[in-house]
Amino acid sequence: MSSEKHRLLAVGGSAILASLAFPPINQWYLAFIALVPLLWVFSSGRHGFLYGYLFGLVYGLFMVHWLAFNSGEAVWIVSLSMVAAALALALNYGLIGWMTTFIFRHRPQYATLAFPFTWMSVEYLRSFGALGFPWIALANSQTENLLFAQLADIGGIWLISFIIVSVNVLLFHILYQANQGRFHRNAAISLVVIFLAAYTYGFIRWQSIDDKGPSAVFRVVQPNYGSSEKWDRENRMRIFHTLDSLSRADKLEKIDFIVWPESATPVYLRKSHRWSAYVSNISNETRSIIITGAPDYEKVGETYYSFNSMLIFEPGQGLTGKYDKEHLVPFGEYIPLSESLPKLKSLNIGIGNFVKGVNDSNQYQRFIDLRLAPIICYESIFPHMTRQRILEGGVFLLLLTNDSWFGDSWAPYQHAAQAKFRAIETRRPLIRSANTGISMAVNIKGQIIDSLPLNTRGVLDLKVQSSHKEPLYLRFGDFFAQAVVLLLIVGVLWLWRKK
Repeated sequence: MSSEKHRLLAVGGSAILASLAFPPINQWYLAFIALVPLLWVFSSGRHGFLYGYLFGLVYGLFMVHWLAFNSGEAVWIVSLSMVAAALALALNYGLIGWMTTFIFRHRPQYATLAFPFTWMSVEYLRSFGALGFPWIALANSQTENLLFAQLADIGGIWLISFIIVSVNVLLFHILYQANQGRFHRNAAISLVVIFLAAYTYGFIRWQSIDDKGPSAVFRVVQPNYGSSEKWDRENRMRIFHTLDSLSRADKLEKIDFIVWPESATPVYLRKSHRWSAYVSNISNETRSIIITGAPDYEKVGETYYSFNSMLIFEPGQGLTGKYDKEHLVPFGEYIPLSESLPKLKSLNIGIGNFVKGVNDSNQYQRFIDLRLAPIICYESIFPHMTRQRILEGGVFLLLLTNDSWFGDSWAPYQHAAQAKFRAIETRRPLIRSANTGISMAVNIKGQIIDSLPLNTRGVLDLKVQSSHKEPLYLRFGDFFAQAVVLLLIVGVLWLWRKK
């Protein structure tokens, strides 16, 4: 077999190993070895962009294949969108490959040292903007490796990714030297030190962190209606009755919050006196705050603006709060640049052309005297958004979502798992209500307190304790990632001048 075929197999093998580390496969340990074959390919110093791009393409096809399961559009459209997403994401890894082989050619002694800096910088920068997508960051493979994941309260998922890539680099050195009949003692010692430090920190935090802050009792409702049946007018009454009966079923002595999922009500609830009064009545009779997802709109002149919203009903007061989703799903909830080029709106591959929300602050609940940190669906994959909600005074992270569009694919599992990192980063509990699942509550250590599986109807009744802790990530945000990006830029400029 030619060396070129060996390299292609190594690239594909790396991508597959990395993908299998993620939920729902959850072979998280594979992430620590997955990049070793890729590093071997890059070490040739040739065709870095091509090999990186091929890695990214295979990795992307595995990691976002669930886009083709989107039930909101024709199969050929969603399949095309999946391929297009993989092709676009692969550019990130082409860039990583180009930079790495460039350094291998001109300063080979620094190439593997720079590799974790390059990888993490690209992941971090990819998380911003309209097309930001941290979903496939390597750190998200560690949601079942909770002791290791505790490091996220220092530097977020970016520190986790940096360490994973660094471990791969050290293993590459050990194996490379072993192939030459030598033992790389320094790399082996560094490897042991990294794992000991990471897991020692995780163990100490696990044992010492407490949740002695405010508490509240939540009833999380999972109505389990598919997206297609939800918007059928004939099902409207049945859906409201299901939400009503689940909200009242086997009532505990006191429930502070009854939480319905994203777009739970198949009407413009705030604009409908009949259905708004219906929900207010449930709130009054249960003496509970009801929080529900609902579509909403505003009319300005002759133009209608639609929002993906969270509405809050308090006992005796009716509708008291509203949060509009701020980070919309590109090409699913809106088309980038469609504000300037209205014809682009016809390309929407989802449920509508929404407008980004502009919200003043977290939602204050007078009935129970605390603030909730609202998150709707896609927003939960962005660490900086949940951090900002807590800095604004949020006590509980409240996530409403609807993953029913993607059936029983990898998407619901991966989306739910990332909520663990949001709880660890902020050391605040997270309550997640999902239309068809996975509904759950996550404590400040990233543990799932209780959950409802996919495609089931039911409720979770939970007393959830918050925390007053202010971990480093909450206080300083992405300081680690920003320092890594800065060091990489300085290093690349220095190498370029020395070229």
